[in-house]
Amino acid sequence: MIGEFIGEILGQVFIEIIFNKIINPSLKIIGSLILWIISLGKTPFKDIMKKDSNTRIGFITIILLVFILMFISLLH
Repeated sequence: MIGEFIGEILGQVFIEIIFNKIINPSLKIIGSLILWIISLGKTPFKDIMKKDSNTRIGFITIILLVFILMFISLLH
């Protein structure tokens, strides 16, 4: 009973650490790179990294890449 409870808490902490320390910053960097490319490098990368929308743009980019790869694999 207590072992299951502790295991569940440790699992939730592990997932939260993975999301907050690995996935979220990676999505933010990908989104920042996309915005920097769109701005043709005119805006400094430091300024782009401060925007809140970078994570959403990074997530959308990853989803689009997955769909493109799936579509290409279906054509072969």
